[in-house]
Amino acid sequence: MARWGLGLPGRTRFVALGDYANSRGAADIGLLPHTLPGYFPVTDAAARERYESVWGAKIPSQPGRDTRSILAGIERGEIKALLVFGSNPVKTFKLDKAMLGKLSFLVVAELFPTETADLADVVLPATSFAEKAGTFTNTCGQVQAIKKAMRKAGTRSDLEILLALARRFDRGLPYNSADDVLREIIVQVPGYGIALPSLLAGRAIATRPEGSPPALERPDLVFSSRDSLFTSGSLSRYSSALNSVGEAKKPVGTIF
Repeated sequence: MARWGLGLPGRTRFVALGDYANSRGAADIGLLPHTLPGYFPVTDAAARERYESVWGAKIPSQPGRDTRSILAGIERGEIKALLVFGSNPVKTFKLDKAMLGKLSFLVVAELFPTETADLADVVLPATSFAEKAGTFTNTCGQVQAIKKAMRKAGTRSDLEILLALARRFDRGLPYNSADDVLREIIVQVPGYGIALPSLLAGRAIATRPEGSPPALERPDLVFSSRDSLFTSGSLSRYSSALNSVGEAKKPVGTIF
């Protein structure tokens, strides 16, 4: 389809839908291995200097590892420990379980038993979406608030786990809550100068990032992750409603 689209007159654009509610938000704030907040490349010396002064830490000038590179590093014995949050790489990437056995230490923070959690040395009980507060940025670039609906019982949010680990490593972080993180995002991430009162009132606030991720010019680099349409995540696998919806058994139409 990408090749067909590039053959049309004018400019053709494709939108990549992330697997998760906050996939866009994660990219906006710099969780891609090759970008800083606002999509500044890590090779940009001025951008690195700006965020080094904010975080009080040295930022590498070369891109880090993406998921596939991390897995390759485990296979080669370059990575000995792994911390996994709300992900199931054994299923997603169809890994041989023996590969993760090459790790010296595997920690998984999860809601439910998964193929990856079964291999972990330590499993940390994570909170669900209903047990934590925060925000997410949808594919359209709108920020929406998440409000805690119930008390958690013996679980910790991803932020609480990271803060506890930072303290153990004597690397204390200046946050006590998701609100503290949001305040930093509003100030430091280009395009995220949103109004807190409107957000807390339940409105979806549009962001306007100044940068943009690099576009792929080669259609042969576009591929499907082969996830099911309805059960791409570990949480949705436990939804009886979603699992009752079957995939189409035959084509229902064509677009060209």
